[in-house]
Amino acid sequence: LLMEYYPLDGIGHDIEMQIMINDELPFEGAMRISFFRTWKDLTGILTDNRGNELRPKQVEYPVWNQDYFKDKDGYTNLPYSFYFKKGRNTIRLFLTQESLAISQLKIVNQSLSLKYEDMLEHYTNQGIGKPKNVYERIQGENSRLKSHSVLHPLSDRSCPLTKPYHPTLIRMNTIGGENWRYPGQWISWKVNVPEEGFYKVGIRYRQNSVRGFFTSRNMYVNGEIQHDQMSNIRFNYGINWKFKTLGDENPKYIYLDEGDNEIKLEVTLGEIAKTLRVIEESVFALNDMYRQIIMITGVQPDIYRDYFLEKDIPDLIDVFSKVSGALIAESENFEKILGSQGTEAVLLNRISEQLDSFVRDPHTIPSRLQRYKDNISSLAAWSLSIKEQPLEIDYIDIISVDKEFK
Repeated sequence: LLMEYYPLDGIGHDIEMQIMINDELPFEGAMRISFFRTWKDLTGILTDNRGNELRPKQVEYPVWNQDYFKDKDGYTNLPYSFYFKKGRNTIRLFLTQESLAISQLKIVNQSLSLKYEDMLEHYTNQGIGKPKNVYERIQGENSRLKSHSVLHPLSDRSCPLTKPYHPTLIRMNTIGGENWRYPGQWISWKVNVPEEGFYKVGIRYRQNSVRGFFTSRNMYVNGEIQHDQMSNIRFNYGINWKFKTLGDENPKYIYLDEGDNEIKLEVTLGEIAKTLRVIEESVFALNDMYRQIIMITGVQPDIYRDYFLEKDIPDLIDVFSKVSGALIAESENFEKILGSQGTEAVLLNRISEQLDSFVRDPHTIPSRLQRYKDNISSLAAWSLSIKEQPLEIDYIDIISVDKEFK
């Protein structure tokens, strides 16, 4: 489902609604679907009487937007799919927060992950070529629109290559950072090119928050993800600034129209979305078992008493076995994603080993209950921290195919 909407006056919160199809709730996620408002800088970057640059005030700037009905928490990277019966169907929308105007709803049935080669062939068959001698640099702080007012320009003095730079005075020269970390948040920029055709994209960035891991972004050009290489783009961890080309060692092109175009980067959980969903379900199941256990043992079990928990809680062993297997599978998935065994995999393996030991010797559960509770807390805290996807942008380069990035 694709909706074209216009945010009406409110108090600045995201628009939230519930959708029902044929008078039924399709699934739990359909109870809370969010659509973002749009914000912009009120002015350009101003300077005070000492020469320091000032952060521009953020104001709401309502425009007509198009967006899919998507998972609010980002656990699914593609838009939701809804089942419709043949013939007449009824869609009901219930606003739960803020207000909006709707111009149209589109029911679409098309691929949202076009292969890069198919995109090239599609435009090449239309006679689209590769312009020459174009080098456009968009400074990150000069954004066009954004999804939240907290996505304002920032000041970085750690590297003289960050432009504009001054060793003592404040310069608003980047955007994003810790404020740009929640799934669905986006920032857009305007780029003007002299000729339609294929172009390369490079981004100078810093991701020094999620240690040993990467954060992800989706790239939209004029509202569309043109091919699969623009989905779940990785930005690896590093203390210093880095430069990334779309497609890395083998640059992938994007198609731009002649004149003004919009480049948008959106926070996504990328390849770890499925893992985080599994871990959240595991935490829920383990917490449920913990509550059932302490209803029998209390929070401080008597170590000299046999409780026979596996009899009083019939599904205890099955839940522990199932969760242990799920955690091991996601640990192996992490190793594939990272190419090595990181601290994330170690945590999952440790909890899995504890659950396996509970399956083998259920009578040891009461004496190890506190450690079990601590492991649940560690797993929940880790999943919350890894869900945050911060990224700081210095600039974006849009260049013709014949050029090399500086």
